[in-house]
Amino acid sequence: KAMSTTDSWVDSLSSGNPVLQPFADLNNRPKMFGLTRERLDNLKRTIWSNILALQLKMHERHEGHTELARFFLANRNVLENLANTDSQDLERLGKGLMPVGLQLIQLLAKIDDPDLNQYLSRFSLLLVKDLAESGFNLNVTGEDNIPLTGPVIIAPNHLSHFDHWPVIAAIKWINAERIFIAGAAELWLANDDLRFLFGEILHVIPIHREGTKEGMESFRRCVEILRNGNLLLCYPSGGRSETLDVAPFKEGVALMAKKVKCNCPIVPAYIGGTYELWPKSSKYPLGIGPVTVDFGKPIFADGRHANDVTRELEEAVAALRDDNHRK
Repeated sequence: KAMSTTDSWVDSLSSGNPVLQPFADLNNRPKMFGLTRERLDNLKRTIWSNILALQLKMHERHEGHTELARFFLANRNVLENLANTDSQDLERLGKGLMPVGLQLIQLLAKIDDPDLNQYLSRFSLLLVKDLAESGFNLNVTGEDNIPLTGPVIIAPNHLSHFDHWPVIAAIKWINAERIFIAGAAELWLANDDLRFLFGEILHVIPIHREGTKEGMESFRRCVEILRNGNLLLCYPSGGRSETLDVAPFKEGVALMAKKVKCNCPIVPAYIGGTYELWPKSSKYPLGIGPVTVDFGKPIFADGRHANDVTRELEEAVAALRDDNHRK
C-alpha cells in the first residue's frame, strides 16, 4: 500500500526527465545484462546496508519528527520485503526502491535541515562509491594526479548520464567530500525535488546554455566554488558524445581556470565503459558492466591562451583513451 500511494507522484516527478524516466518505467526497460548472481548479491547488500544506516541516522537526527517517523513505519514492511527479494529479480528490486526513495527525498526536502543535508551528502557519496565498486567493477588509474587541497577542475570526456558517478567513486574520499558537478539544468534540476536531491545533496551546479544571462551566472558560480578551494567536475565538450570518440572541447573550462587564477590545475580524465551502459542514442540504460576512469597529469592555464589550453586538454584526454584501449 505504501508503494502504490506514491506511484502517481513518482510518475509526475520523472515525467519528461530523461535521467529518471527509465527508472520509473521499469516494466518497459530491457533486462539488465552482464550481471552475475554474485554481483547482484553485492549490489543488494550494498543498497540494503546503506538503507539501514540511513534509517538509523534519520531517527537520531529527527526522533520526534512526526512525518519522518510515519514514513519509516509505513514503509517498514516494504523495505523488509526488499531485503528478502531474490537478487535475480532486479526489476522488482528497482520497482520497490524507486518510489520509496523518491518519497523520502520529497520528505527530506520539506525538512531541509542543513546538518541533516550535510550527512545525506556524505551518505550519498558512500553509496555511490559502494555501488560503483560492487556493481560496475570499477578500475581506476592516476588518482594521485588530483591534488588533495586547493581548487581543481576535473575535465573528462562525456559519454553517458552515468559519467558523474564513476568519477566520484574513483577519487579519494578527501576530494569526494569537496566535489561539485557541473550538470545541465534542464536534466538534473528540473523541479523542486530534483533541485533538493541533486543541488543540495549531490552538489550539482545547474549549467544553462551559453550566451544567456543564466549561462553567465552558471560560469560565475563555478568560479566562486573553485575560489573557495573545491573540486569541480566539468565536461569540456558540454553535451554527451554521439560516439566513443572524444567530442571537440570548448574553451569554457580553460576560461574558468584562468578566471580563478592561483594556477588552478585542470586534471584531464578518460571515462570508459559508460557508453556501452547508457549511450546518448538510447532512451534506457542497457546494463551494468566494467567501467574505467583514468586521470592524467594536471594542465595549467595561467598566462596562456584559452584555445591553446583547450587543445592540450583535448589531446591529453584522447591520449588517455588510446592508452586505455591498448590495455
